[in-house]
Amino acid sequence: MRQTSLFILLLAGLLTGCHSHKTPEALAHNLGVITAPASVTSDFQPSEINSLRVFLPDSLTTDYLRLIVNSLPKTSFSDESSANVKVAIDTILDEEEYTLEISSDKVTVRAGSSAGVQYALTSLGQIAEHRGYPLPVAVVRDKPKFKYRGMHLDVGRHFFDVADVKKYLDYMAMYKYNNFHWHLTEDQGWRIEIKKYPRLQEVAAFRKETLIGHYSDQPHKFDGKRYGGYYTQEEVREIVRYASDRHINVIPEIEMPGHSLAALAAYPQLGCRLDRTASEDGNTGKLSEGQDQPAYEVATKWGVFEDVYCPTEYTFGFLEDLLGEAHFAKAKPLEINTLANSVFRFRGGRGVREDLPAEVQVAPIYACADTGSGELMLAGNQSKVRVKLGRLNGNHGLVIRDPAGKPSVVSQVHTGLGVRGDVRGLATVKTVKGPLVVFGVYDGEAVFYRKNNLASDINQ
Repeated sequence: MRQTSLFILLLAGLLTGCHSHKTPEALAHNLGVITAPASVTSDFQPSEINSLRVFLPDSLTTDYLRLIVNSLPKTSFSDESSANVKVAIDTILDEEEYTLEISSDKVTVRAGSSAGVQYALTSLGQIAEHRGYPLPVAVVRDKPKFKYRGMHLDVGRHFFDVADVKKYLDYMAMYKYNNFHWHLTEDQGWRIEIKKYPRLQEVAAFRKETLIGHYSDQPHKFDGKRYGGYYTQEEVREIVRYASDRHINVIPEIEMPGHSLAALAAYPQLGCRLDRTASEDGNTGKLSEGQDQPAYEVATKWGVFEDVYCPTEYTFGFLEDLLGEAHFAKAKPLEINTLANSVFRFRGGRGVREDLPAEVQVAPIYACADTGSGELMLAGNQSKVRVKLGRLNGNHGLVIRDPAGKPSVVSQVHTGLGVRGDVRGLATVKTVKGPLVVFGVYDGEAVFYRKNNLASDINQ
């Protein structure tokens, strides 16, 4: 009997000890906070808070924050003097970071920005709904472990209307996600209005039927029902505004060059199966075997299809038009206006670009080394990867004299340089006989060069 009592006593002690060392995840679970914050401190003692009176500065008040506050039980907006929930911006905190402190009689929220305020009020609402009133005394500190927290929605294969997309964004906001990847085009449907190309809405947005059952079932069965839909440009703007109010960035995706059967069905001249006699209105085209019939149709089943956008001037013009009209390229456009091999010198704290002589511009430069005595040695070439450009040869090693003044190229007749292959590195090694230059050659042996060598003396 004594042994049984002792065992029960020890077991109770162990359980008590375990309870007092709960992990942050366990504490967050008991509070009802999703996702688990960076840190939680609480002994779950009840406060005196049986309702929430929230004061929000005008600069922080958004439609979504109003929605959060108005949706909480026993919660209302209040002026600053009578509020028991006060919110303030703390610039020391990161943009999405917040602290939520529930004391015996008030709640204090500090956040790095309006996004942090949103996450803090979301967590407060989760505590109120999970634990009820009175709220437990607790301190929650949270900072996202990952700056990019994204979710993906494929509306190309299955169309979701505006209300469903907004509901999806609401769930994302609830779980503190901040990037919405919106998959708008597919083989099975085109989902965004492009006014310049109306057949994308009329043809590409709908498929004649949909595969039912498993793909491996033979023969394939279809439901025989026309299916599809698309978002008008105003609906797209509405969704982007809705997401922005919840601190969610929208990342639209238009597939290319593949996953484009729907677009090809609308404008067959974009594909490679037609000969160039395809009608310009895109209704029909002549197949390579000479049969007049629609060249493509919106995919009715799943899988990987071989047809892609054909790289023609018409296709590039089409893609530029639709991307421009959709305003997907909001980022500042960058323009390349020089392809010169150059050096940068820092003068007065500012970098100044200086183009090297014409002899250095005939091929890529991948390696550069200072040989001492006021000279630079350069090498490059590109022969292993040919793609469409072919080989880019012409730089088998160059020496530039007086690079800090008026640079001039020393003839290879005088230097003896003739390094073959794709040079990707240069290094100068000091020796008793003077500097030794080592050329690192891609997929080849190193080349050693000593000043005043003849070409025949280069060791490979």
